[in-house]
Amino acid sequence: MAKKKKDQKNKQVLMTLFLAFIMITSILGYQFGQEDVVRYNGYKFVQRDNQLTLNIGGKEVYFYTFPDQAEGFDMPEDVKVLLGAPLVFVTYDINSSLAESMALAQYELVDALPVKNVYAVPALTTNTTYAIQQWSCDNATMTQPVIYFILGNTTSLQADDKGCIIAQARSSFDVLFLKDIIQYRVLGVVA
Repeated sequence: MAKKKKDQKNKQVLMTLFLAFIMITSILGYQFGQEDVVRYNGYKFVQRDNQLTLNIGGKEVYFYTFPDQAEGFDMPEDVKVLLGAPLVFVTYDINSSLAESMALAQYELVDALPVKNVYAVPALTTNTTYAIQQWSCDNATMTQPVIYFILGNTTSLQADDKGCIIAQARSSFDVLFLKDIIQYRVLGVVA
């Protein structure tokens, strides 16, 4: 009788462990296997952790907004022309309250644009002890434009007649939104 109870107890423990294993692995599979695929203009984006990833030319490029949001953004023609240059400088003021998101935008542009043979050079508007060159709109030309991220009251992309693209943002999110718009345009995802 005691042996029968022991066998039944072992079966219950095994069944409990089996159910626990199934529950834990299904939770982990749901948590870590969660990917949504978004298709846009023939491009396949993977959405993970509040970010979109596009594999283009063997390189993963990161976005924070959907391409249809960029399509709805009214980009002036002179900005589009300047973004067609093979070399652009990407700069910002390191003392800006949005410097952290501007640095991220700069890094991602410098990393992504070479996929389409557009070389983005990182710069800062002020002289610092960092090993990065000082570059501003004063250095801009029509053949070597400058993308200058600034804090402002509106979110916009505007170009001056010397070749400077002013990427004016109200918030950190807007800085990354403008970066996405520039990437979508240069990579050919959005016309």
